[in-house]
Amino acid sequence: MIHKIAIVGPEASGKTALAKQLALHFKDVWVPEFARKYLEAQAGVYEKGELDYIAKKQVETEKNNISAAKQFLFCDTNPLVVKIWSLYKYGSCSKEILDLVEESNYSLQFLLKPDLNYSNDPLRENPSLKDRNELFAIYENELIKSNENYAVIDGFGENRFINAINVLQETFY
Repeated sequence: MIHKIAIVGPEASGKTALAKQLALHFKDVWVPEFARKYLEAQAGVYEKGELDYIAKKQVETEKNNISAAKQFLFCDTNPLVVKIWSLYKYGSCSKEILDLVEESNYSLQFLLKPDLNYSNDPLRENPSLKDRNELFAIYENELIKSNENYAVIDGFGENRFINAINVLQETFY
């Protein structure tokens, strides 16, 4: 059985780094965040309607990579991230994104705390720790409300990675 692990949370919380580390550690597959590739090509400029396309392509990329996974598919982001992004930035979310969130099926979601030092990135929109903590609370409320299996991951450097490994071992071994 392949376990899909979604790595979610506010900007600059280490999602990409953790997805790569876990895939390397388990010698398995990670799915990059489609939005990053897309927005880099757009020079960071987008409109709300493009979020539907971003969410759809994220799910499509997961589906295209699952056959290569041996035990885990580590997903750097998922439709929930796009939903919260849309709600936070625009105050609403499309039915298409809501449907993708509803149809999503992850064995576990890692919710990353925004406790890392913020690093500037032209694609990031919420550098304030206050905003990132607010987003963290929104993520946690959404995960609780939808009764998702999730674990909060925090810590600096190697500790963050070790915390994630420990949760995976406790959950799947």
